[in-house]
Amino acid sequence: MHPVTETATGTPRSASTTCSSITSLLLACAVLLQAPGCSLFDPREPEDPGEVQDPTQPPTSPSMVMYNLDIGLESRSITIYSACLDTSFVFTADPADAVEYGGSPWNYDFDAWDLDAEFTSVYNLLASTSGDSLPEDSLVVAYFSLVPGYSDPPAPMDSAVIWRDYSIVVAGSEHAGWENPAVGQARITMVEDASSYWYISRWEDFRLEEYPEGACTWGVAKAPYR
Repeated sequence: MHPVTETATGTPRSASTTCSSITSLLLACAVLLQAPGCSLFDPREPEDPGEVQDPTQPPTSPSMVMYNLDIGLESRSITIYSACLDTSFVFTADPADAVEYGGSPWNYDFDAWDLDAEFTSVYNLLASTSGDSLPEDSLVVAYFSLVPGYSDPPAPMDSAVIWRDYSIVVAGSEHAGWENPAVGQARITMVEDASSYWYISRWEDFRLEEYPEGACTWGVAKAPYR
């Protein structure tokens, strides 16, 4: 006797009937394989993978802007990074950096550092990691933390000033490698647009009070790539 199976409706179905169905399916496939342009092994057009999910958050507060800025750096995305900046953006280096690195032998230019200069320097800095042998998630690492005594304004309107201590590693770069991360303090001015989104309009860079020997600020880390 043949074993008996049940159909989807609960009606018993014999194994011989099942074999007959499989045979019919195989014959149908054979016909398709012989038809012109209907091979199962022909290359197929790749499916649209869809858009990559955006890891950023709507910049509805200064803290969200800093969150997105961190993502832009660590993902080495100049698009995400520059989206955090207002068109009026200005970067101001620590005066001590301008004195020490503005002359020989470095001759770095810290003057008139606007949005275009920021885009160019950060783009080139992030691109400099591409040939490094470290794992992808170790090429750029950024930490931003509140400065004690300088909490963020609770409900800013139109503009706000926040303070952050930072440590930024850009592997393989001249002044911010793993052996000596860029460290410093930033006074960051943000502005709010008509859509209640926030953007960085000014970054004032400062050395830490206890500046580690051989350390450099974010401004010095970017300057060679301007």
